[in-house]
Amino acid sequence: LLRASAGFTSRGNSVLPVGDPGLPLPLAIGEVERWYAARGLPARFTVIDGLPEAEALAEALVGRGYLPHSPTVALVAEPAWWPPDQAAEPPVTAEPAPSPAWLGAFAAYRPVVADAALTVLTGSAQQWFLRTTEGKRITGIGRVSLDQGWAGVHAMWVDPQQRRQGLGTALLRSASRIARDADAVGTYLLVEVDNRPACELYASCGFTVHHGYHY
Repeated sequence: LLRASAGFTSRGNSVLPVGDPGLPLPLAIGEVERWYAARGLPARFTVIDGLPEAEALAEALVGRGYLPHSPTVALVAEPAWWPPDQAAEPPVTAEPAPSPAWLGAFAAYRPVVADAALTVLTGSAQQWFLRTTEGKRITGIGRVSLDQGWAGVHAMWVDPQQRRQGLGTALLRSASRIARDADAVGTYLLVEVDNRPACELYASCGFTVHHGYHY
């Protein structure tokens, strides 16, 4: 599955190899490289850990000079993974579209390709954009996508000066309420293995590893 979004996000600009490509592996890799070169993008492969075909692909890529990077885990949780919101936690606002202030906070912590980012952020069947505030200033954001019965949690960020104050927990609890209200079969999120504080937070909230992958 060839994916391109003008360079915005690694996942949105990488090939997802699932099953037989219909060509010998070296030729399939060459087709991928040409497809991305035609779009002015580097060829990037999402390699799912533990799949036999993925291991063969990774070996072939390393032989061509590729370097593995950005190990990531996909985490999942049951639908009712948290009880209702607690009154003592910071309030969370959930809106069906990203406000200019939300987009500004999103762009403050990661590179953004404006048109591509908005297309990706609003591309699910339904989505909610979460934020915590202090006065008029946004202190934390998150996004929940609802599609094919699953709730995805994305774009989690808390202002570095506001961390360890429960904002991340409040955002996740709001996401859990949205998932329950939508009768989602489960919730998922993706996090890089090196992001230890985030991994610890998600584990404390009941998320478990479904699978890992790297680029």
